[in-house]
Amino acid sequence: MICRNKNINLFLRKIMEFMNELLEDPDSILRLLDEWKVALSKVKANDESLTELNLEFEKIGDEKVKELAEALKTNTTLTEINLACNRITDKGVKEIAEVLKANQVIQDLNFIENDDVTEVGAKALAEALKANESLTDLALSSNKIKDEGVKEIAEALKTNETLKNLFLNSNGITGKGAEALADTLKTNKNISLLHLAYNNITDEGIKSIAEALKANKSLIELNLSGLDIIPTFIFTYTIIGFKI
Repeated sequence: MICRNKNINLFLRKIMEFMNELLEDPDSILRLLDEWKVALSKVKANDESLTELNLEFEKIGDEKVKELAEALKTNTTLTEINLACNRITDKGVKEIAEVLKANQVIQDLNFIENDDVTEVGAKALAEALKANESLTDLALSSNKIKDEGVKEIAEALKTNETLKNLFLNSNGITGKGAEALADTLKTNKNISLLHLAYNNITDEGIKSIAEALKANKSLIELNLSGLDIIPTFIFTYTIIGFKI
């Protein structure tokens, strides 16, 4: 009964948010629909003028992502897709992950700050990374992938040879997730930027990363902002070019 009441309250809250938005700007829904139709039609038509698709803050949910994923199966022009700050869950992430297994054109994918992207979505993306040979940038900050999701991605990066920039800020990652990434950094030769700011990584997790950097030759920027690290440790393990 508690779960049911919680779901009802969430549904009612979403309805109120929608109504408030509509009252504030009656034309907004129509504008969004028109923009979405135009963008989707260009993706379907393989329009060569469309190489970057920016759908940030467009209130996009899983159903629209499913439509986009279907269109991407035959698209060979899009290299960048920004789906940040929308209403996408693991279901939508899975749709795009399936596309990535075959698509060898998309280079930049942004899922920052969506409704409910967890370790389930991260696992789907990790499986895609094992087959994909084009993606260089993956942004998953401000989601809920936690240690389990990071472990899946870290494992995939042991074989993936193209991903260079990985954004995992604010994901509830602890020392265990950091240790999994450290293990990967010992052999990975491609990652040049890794953002882990505002997570729950302890000194022990950071130590494991620092140890891995003795062998790693590719990492240029490591962002550890917002972590509770003692100052002496920072000075000991700061390397020129790293952001701490």
